[in-house]
Amino acid sequence: MVKIDVEGAEVKVLEGMRELTRRNKDLKLIVEFNPKNQMRVCGSHTKLFETVVVLGFKRFYAISHSLKEIALPDDVKELIRMAEATPTKCVNLLCEV
Repeated sequence: MVKIDVEGAEVKVLEGMRELTRRNKDLKLIVEFNPKNQMRVCGSHTKLFETVVVLGFKRFYAISHSLKEIALPDDVKELIRMAEATPTKCVNLLCEV
């Protein structure tokens, strides 16, 4: 399990983990999604989600009071709404292979 919370630079960290994700088929990620930080660093809300899919992750859950299964990229707008509704303006995403 890897937890990534780097204030918008999550895509850069994930891109540096390509070999790790290729070698560890049971790897699970918890990635913080903060829409404002993603736009500031990546210029896109969707780049984070595109990256986790390219790395081979297939199941995604928004972590709230419980796990809510989500589909990427279909539920990006829902994740943005969830994040903006929190005091911290972010939501954690559990990613599984």
